[in-house]
Amino acid sequence: MTDPDTALAVTQASVQNYFASSIETLLSSEADQIAWEEWTASVRLSSEETWFRCNAFLLAHTVGRFLACRAPLSSIARRDPWIDAFVSAIVAGDRRAELVLWSSAPVENPLANDAVRYSAVLWSLCTALRTSRPLDGARPGLYPDPVWFEVDDAGDLQEVGDEYA
Repeated sequence: MTDPDTALAVTQASVQNYFASSIETLLSSEADQIAWEEWTASVRLSSEETWFRCNAFLLAHTVGRFLACRAPLSSIARRDPWIDAFVSAIVAGDRRAELVLWSSAPVENPLANDAVRYSAVLWSLCTALRTSRPLDGARPGLYPDPVWFEVDDAGDLQEVGDEYA
């Protein structure tokens, strides 16, 4: 890893720890949907350019870490299959699958760009987390690699070689 990569990884670990601390506070206070949306919006606005390049993905990873040791409130409720696949990739430590799932997350609007996709996916992840119950088990760790997506002016991911990032 080069020095800029090391610096990016250290900074992103700090960001992920902030996200985890904030999520723990939201969960312990049983915050409503509005509080979750306001918190996510504040993270989005304070992130500026880094929202598209890394913070949206790192927030999704962090929420997924919490979902890995939680279940729907009702035993008959089911999670969205994409959320299950994303959380499964996190639990398995399959970083490639996690990046591919992030870059291809489904949305109802076929004309939606990645900026809309990020918002929709994070809303779904946060809703699943907010309406879940804790399970026993260890929470998966931080995303270990530095992440810096190439994006166009609209905030859409640009493929770099065979991978995203």
